[in-house]
Amino acid sequence: MRFKSDAHNVTITYRRTVTNVGNPPNGTYKVQVLEPKGISVRVKPSILSFKMHNQKLRYKVSFTAIRQIIETDSSSFGSLTWVSGKYTVRSPIAVTWI
Repeated sequence: MRFKSDAHNVTITYRRTVTNVGNPPNGTYKVQVLEPKGISVRVKPSILSFKMHNQKLRYKVSFTAIRQIIETDSSSFGSLTWVSGKYTVRSPIAVTWI
């Protein structure tokens, strides 16, 4: 995602859908977030509980620019990871300041 270098308190929200492909078919995943520099990340809900195979669940992830980045054309990186007892599912986060 891209934020202007002078962005402050600007929020971008995405809705995501995930599908359970794990075995056994039921499982609970808790989110862990490594925030990119200058960004606050919020995930709702923070726990996903699957009851069956191929079940789809939705969550919202919001990215808020919490401080100004001076350098334009710079990037910061983080990740959003769903963790259960058996599986870990990681999505990278990349932010570009323009």
